[in-house]
Amino acid sequence: MLGCAIPSMVAAQDASGRYASFGLADWDSDGHQDIVTRENANGNLWLYPGESRRGYSGTPRVKIGNGWNSYSFFGLADWDGDGHADIITQENASGNLWLYPGESKRGYSSAPRVQIGNGWNGYSFFGVADWDHDGHQDIVVRENASGNLWLYPGESKRGYSSAPRVQIGNGWNGYTAFGLADWDHDGHQDILTRENVSGNLWLYPGESKRGYSGAARVQIGNGW
Repeated sequence: MLGCAIPSMVAAQDASGRYASFGLADWDSDGHQDIVTRENANGNLWLYPGESRRGYSGTPRVKIGNGWNSYSFFGLADWDGDGHADIITQENASGNLWLYPGESKRGYSSAPRVQIGNGWNGYSFFGVADWDHDGHQDIVVRENASGNLWLYPGESKRGYSSAPRVQIGNGWNGYTAFGLADWDHDGHQDILTRENVSGNLWLYPGESKRGYSGAARVQIGNGW
């Protein structure tokens, strides 16, 4: 229902619970990765501009939204294929999925939000990436009731996708998503996930297709 090579990170809160991460992307198109985060106390959305270095950024944060406490993050990606990173989010009360188009600037976007889905309350976000390698950003989610993993192919447009969803996994209820990225650098998007019982970190290699991957999972960590 993800084109640019932006790693898709799963939303997380800082240790104090003050902020909830909305993702990493070059939001302002200055060539540096930035952090987009929600301040939980007031629902404000903030851009923390990056400077492509190992250390603190000297650039002040910029407010880019408000009223975001009633939303769950789904991803940052150039969903509509216009060259700007966008926000994909679920409205918790309704289960509607919304696209908030970005404009590559430090500040509020003037583009109106667009509904791109409904009935998403029963799903857990796994990532946004061009999973099937067709040039369009896609959504990967887990259906909580069944534990099935689904691919929702995108079409680089502002609106509902006409492509049917495709099951790409099952038995995922015992895992916590860590993100989608080309981890092994073979040109295919992969899934990084923690097995909750053991704390092991697993790589599930992708094969750029709509369907189950034939590649075996690989353990890449423990104690997570």
